[in-house]
Amino acid sequence: MKKLIIAASIVACTMASPAKAQNTSDFSGFKGTIVAGYDNADFGSFNNGDGSFDLENAKGLLYGINVGYDRQTGGFVYGVELEATDSAADVDDRFLGQIEMGRELYAGGRIGFVVSKNALIYGKVGYADARLRTVGFQAVNLDGFRVGSGVEYKLKKNLFVRAEYRYSELGRGLKRNQGVVGFGIQF
Repeated sequence: MKKLIIAASIVACTMASPAKAQNTSDFSGFKGTIVAGYDNADFGSFNNGDGSFDLENAKGLLYGINVGYDRQTGGFVYGVELEATDSAADVDDRFLGQIEMGRELYAGGRIGFVVSKNALIYGKVGYADARLRTVGFQAVNLDGFRVGSGVEYKLKKNLFVRAEYRYSELGRGLKRNQGVVGFGIQF
C-alpha cells in the first residue's frame, strides 16, 4: 500500500504542469502546523534458533508540531522543516516485552508543485531520531531517515490543512509507517 501511495505521489508530481502554476496562491513563508495521526512501528522478525517469528507492531496515536519555511518560484515550492512528535503507540510482545514508542525528532526538506490555486503536492526527505521506552530498561534512541509525500491545501490566505504519508527506517531494523493530518498557519 505504501508503495502505491508513493508511486501515485511521484506520478502526480511529474504531471504537474508549470502552466497551472500561473495565478496561484503564494505558498512562501514561515509555517507552523499541529499534526496528529496514526503510527505503526514495525520491529521485523526474531530468529530464536528454532525458526523466525514476526514480532508484533506497536500501533497508536501520533501527535506533535511542525515548523518550517517554504519558498515558491513559479509553480515550484521548496523548503525546510523541523518536527517534534510523541506517540502513544505501544506493544506487549512475547519476545520483546513491553515497548512504548516515544518522541521522534525530524529535520528535513520538502519539494513540491502547485497543482491548483490552493493545492500543493510535495515529497519530503530528512533525518529522524526516535526514542523507545522499555519496561525495566532505559530509553533507547534510534536514528535514521524519513521519506514521505503529501498534499497541502490552503483554506484561506494564511490557513491550510495537510495530509501526508511518511516512512522511516531507524536503527535496529525499526520501520515506521505514519499517516498524519495537520492544521497550520502561514506567517
